[in-house]
Amino acid sequence: MKSEGGVSASPRVSILDWEHRRGRGRVAFVLTYGMLGVGLPAALLVAALTLWLGDNPGPLGSVANALEVAFIVLLVAPLVGAIAANAWWERREARMHDASGGSADPVEAIETGPVVADGQQRVLAALGARLEELARTDPKRLTREILLMTVLGYGYVLAVVALLLVVMFALARVGGSFGGLARQAAWFVGGFTFFVASSLHVRVIAPTGRRVTRAGSPALFDALGTIERRLDAPAPDVVLLDAEMNAAVHEVPRLGIFGLPRRYLVIGLPLFEALPADECVAILAHELAHLSRRHVTRGAWAARLGVTWRALATSLEAQRHWGRPLFLPFFRWYAPRFELYAKAVSRGNEHESDAMSADCAGGAVAARGLLRVHVYQRFLAERVLPALYRSSLDRAAPPAHALEEMVAALHAGPAEDDLARWTRAQLAEPTLGSHSHPSIGERVGRLAGGGGIADSEGLVRELLAPRGASGAEALLGAGRLAKLRAQVGDEWQGALLPTWRRLHSDARVWRDAIREDGVETELAALWAHARWATECEPRAVALALVEEVLRRAPHHVEAKVTLGRLLSESSDGAERSQGVATLEAVMRRDTGLALIACAALEGYYLRIGWREEVDRVQTRARQLEDALLRGWGERHRLTANDHLTAYDLPPTSLASLRQACARRSEVRRAFLVRKRTRFLREQPCVMLAVECAVPWYRPSTGKEAGETALSLVQHVVLPEAADLLAAPVEPRSSLMRRLRGVRGALVYERAAGA
Repeated sequence: MKSEGGVSASPRVSILDWEHRRGRGRVAFVLTYGMLGVGLPAALLVAALTLWLGDNPGPLGSVANALEVAFIVLLVAPLVGAIAANAWWERREARMHDASGGSADPVEAIETGPVVADGQQRVLAALGARLEELARTDPKRLTREILLMTVLGYGYVLAVVALLLVVMFALARVGGSFGGLARQAAWFVGGFTFFVASSLHVRVIAPTGRRVTRAGSPALFDALGTIERRLDAPAPDVVLLDAEMNAAVHEVPRLGIFGLPRRYLVIGLPLFEALPADECVAILAHELAHLSRRHVTRGAWAARLGVTWRALATSLEAQRHWGRPLFLPFFRWYAPRFELYAKAVSRGNEHESDAMSADCAGGAVAARGLLRVHVYQRFLAERVLPALYRSSLDRAAPPAHALEEMVAALHAGPAEDDLARWTRAQLAEPTLGSHSHPSIGERVGRLAGGGGIADSEGLVRELLAPRGASGAEALLGAGRLAKLRAQVGDEWQGALLPTWRRLHSDARVWRDAIREDGVETELAALWAHARWATECEPRAVALALVEEVLRRAPHHVEAKVTLGRLLSESSDGAERSQGVATLEAVMRRDTGLALIACAALEGYYLRIGWREEVDRVQTRARQLEDALLRGWGERHRLTANDHLTAYDLPPTSLASLRQACARRSEVRRAFLVRKRTRFLREQPCVMLAVECAVPWYRPSTGKEAGETALSLVQHVVLPEAADLLAAPVEPRSSLMRRLRGVRGALVYERAAGA
């Protein structure tokens, strides 16, 4: 293994790597599960004997009293032992963290080492290959297996809830001298039981968009009716238009877990503008096929289970809860396996819907429509949107005619060279077990009758052929189209606003810092220019700026990620090699940005067919995701015991924040600090602490103060990728005294009497 400078690097071990090589606290794990696994069943057995003997007089009654004491010991000891074991491991982590440095330069303090595919990744890769084979040969068995995995996921949570309920009621029945203590413990266990049970409720958010009715667009509903009869599909209850280059169906249960779904069909107006009417019908048939075969209903259960486990694990980690040992080890085993099952079933669903779409609209039409959607998505991302974003240089908000410019570009279509290059790239990508959809090449090959192999040159000629009337004109109605464009355009303008504000702020930073000779004197301004150019300028311009940033600051991790991504997508072999080497170096760093490097490397290795390298990258991505989960809590709270330093904002961004504070009359002081974290130390954790003036009968850290602090976050544009948290602060708290003692942290203070 070579380091970035070409010198052989010793396999030094970071905190993150150490935990994954040793297992997360193997001693703590054994102690916790040993005590819980032996103590709790023994306690339940003793409780049963106690209840049986409790009403008997004489010696048996004395035995019952003695068993009560044994019950308390057997029940409390495992729980206390589990908490103590985890507390010991927490202290060990803290000592390792302190011993690793905590120096002023976290980049130099981070240890790196070689990344190899671990045993779990090899098991997951084998499972993915088996599921892929099962999807081809026995899809019914695959469906049965994911049903069993779903039952296991819900069943584990329900089993733990049931166990906790039994413990709670058993404690409540304890009498004698230990009765008061047992009932207090019962309330303690009952609170955790309610917390776990409440995690099973997942709220499904209805999609948004402009509603379309039969009265306004009869041709669209006539086409939908024809497809519904052909595929035996239920009619969608609501049809919406949005500004995405996509189409989708959703189900939102009216009665929660009892079902009765409300079905939504969401159609992207750009999709209807880009595709001719026959291809739009094929896309609609694909979406309604999902409803016909109940893919959405089954997929929703799987998605809710994934959300349930993720929310439960995140909440437990955020609170550093004593109940973590009951769930997190199972979650780390179960989550990646269930994800592979869910994605394998999802890929099978896509193939089934593609086949039904081909039966309804024709295989050639369905193949051409599917490919055109994905090629035009690249067209929007690489040509149309950068041209639109370029006006953020002078505009503080997106132009009102933004959607009209997109529609005009879609009607004109991409250049022939771009279209051919994007088509070949889409058709060349293979399918991996980590993908929720089959590759476009595989899907198009099946639809076109090529046995899974698509003729790229023939498809390029078909995409370049003159198109007929667009789906928007034929199905939505030419007379109503202008009004729909205006309505969807207004909604899209609002959706673009956060990205636009970020780009405009970057533009202001670098333009205000330019000297008369056109040179940016500050590194923050140069990076703001490079970041803006990455999304708004041609690749060569952005590449030159990013390289200049790295020339001045060789350890700038975000710039390295950007450089590696730009170079790995180059057509030049030498540049691609340099980009991959850069991304490999970033992947080893303890920062969330390494996940971006992992995604870019996975895509690159996937395109060239290096499956072992994909497994290695996925191993590191899984480690980083675990570190993000474990560090979620420390990145979402601010205490007086945290190690804090002042965070420097560029002058333009600082002025914008101070103006926002001045406009909010309730803001007294604002502090901007960086918190040293235990996990992912190279990913800055920035805290905006706000002291608010509130009426005497309301808490200083209540809902209103929290909303004020959150509103100020919109005006903080950081010069780097970082986590930013807003937190209201009590005026006379120890945290306020700590913040006032951090030199340079105070960024705003309202003048007396103002």
